[in-house]
Amino acid sequence: MKQTNWMSRRTIFALLATGILLGGVLIGVFMNAPRNASAQSGQLTPNEAKAVAEEASPGATATDVTLEREGSQDVYEVQLDNGMEVEIDAATGEILETELSDDGDDGNDGPDSANEVDDD
Repeated sequence: MKQTNWMSRRTIFALLATGILLGGVLIGVFMNAPRNASAQSGQLTPNEAKAVAEEASPGATATDVTLEREGSQDVYEVQLDNGMEVEIDAATGEILETELSDDGDDGNDGPDSANEVDDD
């Protein structure tokens, strides 16, 4: 009788230890499972950034959405079809800046700043 009681305690202990180890492994696997960047860091998705930019400029449609790193901050730059560029904080969705986008061709646009005279 004493031998049977010892075996059953040993079996119960082994099962409990196995369960605890297996549970720890499963928790570790799920905690370190790869996730997409926006879900992992709590950032907006590109579609959410697009919607924020289009809401800021009614009637405009986003043509390009780019996630960039500026200092320690992730920022979406959204180009709109009306020539506007909207910078959005990827973590909060706050609009950081709106400006007319510069197409890089200074020969056929107006002054680049309020103090500059267009001599074309």
